[in-house]
Amino acid sequence: MSVRWTVESPDGPAAGAAPVELTASLTGPYATVEELKTASEGRDIAAGVVTFTAPPIRPTGTSGEQPVSSIPIGSDARPGYYNLATSMNEVGRSSGGASIIRVVAKG
Repeated sequence: MSVRWTVESPDGPAAGAAPVELTASLTGPYATVEELKTASEGRDIAAGVVTFTAPPIRPTGTSGEQPVSSIPIGSDARPGYYNLATSMNEVGRSSGGASIIRVVAKG
């Protein structure tokens, strides 16, 4: 699975900007969206849940750069709902987000 990152230009010059690390992972499967949300709140972890993780990306900041995280998913991955977690980390600050992805059997 590919996660394409959107690059936004800073308002001012980028010279001397702190290095940035981008991460992405996919955790599941969950039988329902409600089960996924419960687990992501730390209240319960379903049996058989696995996490697939993309190698961290460290963009160089060059003009036109379009970073892509590649999450390797095994062919034996089970169908269900997965939590896609992304984060951007740099010295002194970080931000992240999550989305629900539904994986279906290939037919």
